[in-house]
Amino acid sequence: MTAENIAQISIAIAGGFLIEAFFQLVKYKDSLNSNNPISYVSFLSNYLSVRQFVSYGRRKWVNYFLFRTLPVAVIVLLVVSIAQRYFKVNQPWLCAFGAAIVSLLFRDTWGIIKKRKFISERLIHITNVLLVISTGISIGLISNAVNLSIIAPSKIDNLLDNLWSSMIVAMLVLFYFRVTNMGGSHNVAEDENNTAFTNYVVRALGDIYDNYHESIDLFCRDESCNKLLLYSILVYEDMNRPRVIRKIENAIVTFLKCELTVGIAQVKSKKPLTDVESIKIAARILRSTNDCDMYDNAEIKRVVGVYNSGKVYAQTIVEIMNIIRQDSRIEDVNKLYQ
Repeated sequence: MTAENIAQISIAIAGGFLIEAFFQLVKYKDSLNSNNPISYVSFLSNYLSVRQFVSYGRRKWVNYFLFRTLPVAVIVLLVVSIAQRYFKVNQPWLCAFGAAIVSLLFRDTWGIIKKRKFISERLIHITNVLLVISTGISIGLISNAVNLSIIAPSKIDNLLDNLWSSMIVAMLVLFYFRVTNMGGSHNVAEDENNTAFTNYVVRALGDIYDNYHESIDLFCRDESCNKLLLYSILVYEDMNRPRVIRKIENAIVTFLKCELTVGIAQVKSKKPLTDVESIKIAARILRSTNDCDMYDNAEIKRVVGVYNSGKVYAQTIVEIMNIIRQDSRIEDVNKLYQ
């Protein structure tokens, strides 16, 4: 391996760690959703995980993706300018690409493969990955065509001294906050994730109630279907299959004439279904559940098994039910128990 290759790899790795250090500092600056579910805040001054972003009703897409890509662009610019000025690399775009890839290993790449992720979350992670890689490659290609060394610091020794001292101080601050739990609960990450999940459920339930509650009332009465159970399943399926995915599924069924789960209720069908049509079929599948004890987890899992036999599925339905019961801000929530 040549000295140039070693320099490129080292600079790329350092750049990736700098990007991650930036997001860690912003994350600790302000822990979102620590106290107030369904809170809408500035996307430019706060850190948002993918689940927190998806759980919000009003999303500022441009702000969010700028927040995820601008730090990458700035640090990658620093990386390629240093590579050109002090290490005379012939292919600085490799440094830019490498720094972008390394930065993705900490969050979005893991988020794509992590279990218990809804499809909407995975799509955001994939979008983040594509945008970060595109940002890195774009700046890298520019650096191949244009000499960016002029924006590099004039003295590499001073830069490295200040850079490493700043990173060490930042890491010590993060370690101190982790150990002492200053400004947060015992497990901040878990608390934020749980609150974001609650936001997710509350928002989905509100949308479903506003759009379909009359149809749900009718179908549950006709089929003697437990309304709380049906709402919980619809919330889960809506969270796992956003509207755009449902449209794609209906298009596949239409043109390929195959059987897929379609509609908001994700019921099997060989033809496209509207959300209301899928809810009607779901109520039929869950018929005669109106008298089931929805406080008995074993009973819930038995009934849910008729709809989907997955253990994780049943457990998530139980969690969603508990959230729906406790959230008194949903209009006419008591109707869910009738």
